[in-house]
Amino acid sequence: MKWLAFPVLALCCGRLWGAPEWFAIDPVHTRVLFFVEHARFSRAIGQFRPVQGGLWFDAENWAGSRVDICLPVAGLDMGDERWTRALQQPAFFDLRRHPQVCLRSRVVEVLDGKRGRLHGELTVRGITRPVVFDFTVNDLRRFSLTMKRRLGISARAELSRAAFGMDRDPTLIGDRVEVIIELEAQAAGPPAGGAPSYAQEGTR
Repeated sequence: MKWLAFPVLALCCGRLWGAPEWFAIDPVHTRVLFFVEHARFSRAIGQFRPVQGGLWFDAENWAGSRVDICLPVAGLDMGDERWTRALQQPAFFDLRRHPQVCLRSRVVEVLDGKRGRLHGELTVRGITRPVVFDFTVNDLRRFSLTMKRRLGISARAELSRAAFGMDRDPTLIGDRVEVIIELEAQAAGPPAGGAPSYAQEGTR
């Protein structure tokens, strides 16, 4: 994502107890993948990379966490150069007019001590639709290799590509898309000036 940025209160005087903490994404151990049916034979796998930026996470109250993620369509990788270019064309992700795919959280729901549900808005090709990610907080502890606090999250959502105007070739490409995020992030000082800002695409 230019990428993952997550706006919330800027921490002016170090971390306050119970306040959201900034975690910088580890791009080596973070993946954003999607799976879509190919002609009923198999599920094609795509990913966006690199994954950069960070998120605000409140370990004491997950509901205080915030996510505002943007992924570069130029970083799409389908495992084949020709196929990747085809999905960057106007009928699909439309790289030229809509260079980012963005996710913004609205509500973070706590299910239990390990699991939660993120209700947000996903913008693809300038079209914004509601989306729900079920997530698991795998761990949050001081990592022995860096001696810094590290957060691990696994998240999953399902959506319709047609809902975002990508309805071409329905007999070849399935409509249901599964999105999986495997994320590792490390506690760090908040970005200069608080949460970074970038242009948001309009919605339809």
